[in-house]
Amino acid sequence: MCKTDNAREFAASCGIIGLLPEPALARRWPHNATQEREIRTHEEVTRSVHLAAGFHLFTGLWKHAVSYGWVAMNQFHPLKNAPEGE
Repeated sequence: MCKTDNAREFAASCGIIGLLPEPALARRWPHNATQEREIRTHEEVTRSVHLAAGFHLFTGLWKHAVSYGWVAMNQFHPLKNAPEGE
């Protein structure tokens, strides 16, 4: 499951790689602050990966950029409230 900001293209990409999109709720905490910041971070990572790989030259490669963006975020994004050493 992944949180989305109701962007159709992002929800479609999540569906292609097998994730369930869960849209953010308008004007509800923490969705507007914390979740939207996380979504924006993921969009920036995905866009950077997409452009750096040269995928913008070909159509239909967004699903690969989104998939790799999730891997990169999960691999290197620090966990909140995690004990030191994890």
